[in-house]
Amino acid sequence: MAKDASHCKGGVGLERTVFVAAIAGLLHDIGKFASRAGETPPGGWEQAKQEAGYAHAALSWQVIQGIVPAGWVEELRAVLYHHHLAGATKENAVDPELAYRLALADWLSSGEREPEEEEGAKGIPYVLSPFSRLCGHHAERYYPALSLGDLTIDNAMPAQRTSQPARDEFGRLWQSFHRQAERRLTVMKSGEEEAFLEALYALLQEYTWCVPSAYAKHVSDVSLFDHSRMTAALAVCLTADGRDVQWCQEVMEGLKDKTGALPALERETAVLVGGDISGVQKFIYSITSSGAAKSLRGRSFYLQLLTEAVARYVLRELGLPVTNIIYLGGGNFFLLAPMCAQARLPAIQQEVSRRLLAAHEGGLHLALGWSPVRAGEFRVGEFHNAWEGLHKAIGRAKARPLAHLEDEALAQYLGQGMGVGGDPDKTCSICGAEFEKPAHRDTSGAEPLRLCSTCYGFEELGTDLARAKWLVSAHFAPQALPEHVENWRAVLQSFGMDFWAVEDLRQAVVKVKPAVMLLTPLKGGDVEKETSRIEGVTQVEVYRFFPQLVPWCEQPEKHICTFDELCEASTGGFKRWGVLRMDVDNLGRLFRKGFVRKNGQGKDVNHLTLSRVASLSFALRLFFEGLLPGFAGAGEHAALMQDRLYLQYAGGDDVFLVGSWDALPIFALEVQKGFCQFVCENPYVTISAGIALAPEKYPLYQAADDAGNAEDKAKGWRAEKNALHFLGFTMDWQEVAEAWRWARQFSTWCTAEPPKAPKALVQLLLNLYVGYAQEREQAVRRGRCAPAQVYFGPWMWRLAYYMARRRSDSHMPEEVKQELEELEKRLVQDPRQMEIIGLAARWAHYLARGERKG
Repeated sequence: MAKDASHCKGGVGLERTVFVAAIAGLLHDIGKFASRAGETPPGGWEQAKQEAGYAHAALSWQVIQGIVPAGWVEELRAVLYHHHLAGATKENAVDPELAYRLALADWLSSGEREPEEEEGAKGIPYVLSPFSRLCGHHAERYYPALSLGDLTIDNAMPAQRTSQPARDEFGRLWQSFHRQAERRLTVMKSGEEEAFLEALYALLQEYTWCVPSAYAKHVSDVSLFDHSRMTAALAVCLTADGRDVQWCQEVMEGLKDKTGALPALERETAVLVGGDISGVQKFIYSITSSGAAKSLRGRSFYLQLLTEAVARYVLRELGLPVTNIIYLGGGNFFLLAPMCAQARLPAIQQEVSRRLLAAHEGGLHLALGWSPVRAGEFRVGEFHNAWEGLHKAIGRAKARPLAHLEDEALAQYLGQGMGVGGDPDKTCSICGAEFEKPAHRDTSGAEPLRLCSTCYGFEELGTDLARAKWLVSAHFAPQALPEHVENWRAVLQSFGMDFWAVEDLRQAVVKVKPAVMLLTPLKGGDVEKETSRIEGVTQVEVYRFFPQLVPWCEQPEKHICTFDELCEASTGGFKRWGVLRMDVDNLGRLFRKGFVRKNGQGKDVNHLTLSRVASLSFALRLFFEGLLPGFAGAGEHAALMQDRLYLQYAGGDDVFLVGSWDALPIFALEVQKGFCQFVCENPYVTISAGIALAPEKYPLYQAADDAGNAEDKAKGWRAEKNALHFLGFTMDWQEVAEAWRWARQFSTWCTAEPPKAPKALVQLLLNLYVGYAQEREQAVRRGRCAPAQVYFGPWMWRLAYYMARRRSDSHMPEEVKQELEELEKRLVQDPRQMEIIGLAARWAHYLARGERKG
């Protein structure tokens, strides 16, 4: 039976049994990685199979002995017997409870009792992209056998593969993993258990994201990393709840029973926990454009750090390790917690909200929801119900923000005076906050700026991120929040976290000890050469997704471009900056229904499992947080994007980017093309976007709002969405690409020396489109043309007349005349292409403005 809620101890570090369960879960199948690389267990495969039930378990035990500090190894002997539970006895120096918890966690993570494959199993030994079979799609596309640090947009895309080169590729990957494991893990000692967990977790993410958990008898769409971390999370939950051998045996019998009717399946086994940081949009974007370029990146990155800090705070208060994070990003997090956590979650929610209220005065708050999961709900065909239950709980929490706070806390911050206002010398130029004295005065621009301490802190963070060679986070016991919060760092510290983006590691000064310091090298930083041990601080090297795209201006000295400078960098005489917003269409539905497949009897079965939730979430993070910046240097028009784009946010499935207006649609097209390839050309997994243009001094919040409205128009375009809204037009990506081709052609003709066509040609095409659109709208309104019907009308005669006149121009080159003749034929045959030409003409009109000399 379960222990009482007091077993979920928080704030005092991990209990030893929880630590051991997490390590055992992470490493229970590490032998599969070794076997893919050609490693063999001691004594050979047959002897290992006789001893451990499955040979890879013996190989896992061998690996553990080589990479885990010697003093901890014997506690993990249960890994050897989790497939051969008859041998899990104290006579064999095994903790039987750990062995049974590990075995059950393994089953629940995969969603079914699956037969294990052994050495010599047949199949493609790579990880199948989760998108390859999502929503009934069928494309055999596999990830490459490369570490995360070696990925680029050129080699990361899923592709067709054969088993022939796998042994060599996984062999190289394994050798690199083993070298890093020996360097990073074996040096840990007693008292550094949490640091060891962080290091092991990060190392497995970096190297086993592309190693299949299973591939011979089952779909290989779950990586060893995702399966292992969810197995670890479940093993931790079973341990924290004190589930004994009998309890685990009864649930396992229930899972094996084909009727699914045994009472043990009704037992509540774990709790899904979801957090949503609300108020993000207003917090990030409700600032002026004056100086916003310097602080916006810092603001958006702070929100990412805050989400991580709050998620880790919840884990710490529950006494849980990093393995119990299912997903973290985009202002959201999902955790797996033991049943005993339910008693503590209300108090944790209240404390987090109290601290956020004190720090942000209601601008940001946490909606925390949770839902228990029965053992039977972890099975294939059932887990989607549990996942939906969690989202309903989060929705209820979002509908009642701050309702769980006591009246005293609310009264302290709500309903207070808003200051006197009216004095610009005592008002922040960025956010409008009042102060007695500005924290910083910026006189570098055309207008002097006065910054409050918060905005100045965000400006410094944004600059530090752009120049960083290292990302450093520290984790320690939560600190008291100051009475007057003056910077973002104090807020993070109140949740037990600090962060630095530095060029020199000596700049990251940890003031709270003991602490675990996580180091991510960027731009050539070398952990082995540049780190030194700090008393009370354990340093751990980790891979961290870090989407970075910064425009630099060289004059008068190197600095991040302001929005005005991005505006000035626009092509031609049309000077505008703009905002691009993108996200995946129908993402919630993809999780809820994307894994539905028909079984042998033709019945729909939802194959969503805990591991598949983790796998799909990780894949989205890989694209948006790992690969997305690379598209700024992709394609034949990469030069048009260089130093003209500033990525403010990319997380989960969301993108917010500022740049010169004409660079934004090119980047959007490259991202969409790459996304289509990344999701295996799955027609059900699409992305939509909106672009809004802004003149100098235009408020950022208004530009962000305009781009959001543009994105909404794209998502409201037809049932399938998959569109871009730009320059007043909404169309699918293929049509946008065609419009870009024509826009480039038209503007090239008009700006050539000497011109191949007059600028009046572009205006003519634009006028023809406007006439077509007005006629069509009138015909639809009068019932002479259905909304989806092709419209033929007087516009066609005007097209023929004006195009003939243009082609009679003796100064026009023959190849241009031929192109225009082909264009006229195309429009007559398919009038719907007038939309494409309308966008192309407007696009070219702006590109060509002011380009001709004289």
